[in-house]
Amino acid sequence: MAREKVIIDQELLRKLYVDERESIPSLAERFDCATRTIGVKLRRYGIPVRGPHELRADRMRSPEQRRRISRSCRRGSNHHRWKGGKRTENKKARESVEYRLWREEVYRRDDWTCVFCQKRGGELEADHIKRFADYPELRHEPTNGRTLCVTCHKYVTAEQNRQPKRDARTDVWFTEWSPHQ
Repeated sequence: MAREKVIIDQELLRKLYVDERESIPSLAERFDCATRTIGVKLRRYGIPVRGPHELRADRMRSPEQRRRISRSCRRGSNHHRWKGGKRTENKKARESVEYRLWREEVYRRDDWTCVFCQKRGGELEADHIKRFADYPELRHEPTNGRTLCVTCHKYVTAEQNRQPKRDARTDVWFTEWSPHQ
């Protein structure tokens, strides 16, 4: 069974869609037809169809609404993960001047060369032989540092995490293997 042809007056459609800014779905409901039919009629009558940017502009919040929403956001002490403005001790230590000087001293001592693969320059990292978190008294001690390239550092960290925790962490396991072979 064929559907009846929907007759929509051009001026009425222009008035509702352009002047009153009624949406295509609401016009389709009003005229009891498909949204596609409304789109076809708009194009046939030369009425420009609103794009997504214009649709969003209709729903834009006023500056006052945006200020109210912004004030209600969970920031600072209103946020559920707020810890009283505290930063972790480790984060403070890693951002300190002493830590930066320690890294520079380790790089200088090792002549900017990875102590395992002997790669010079490139992406180097200063590694703590005894873990940073476990030995706070050795954090800025140059003898507890070594220069590693990114590849060797990843391997060292993976190996340390595989081994059970113990006080004497040595590099004996690394002497027979290099990630660059």
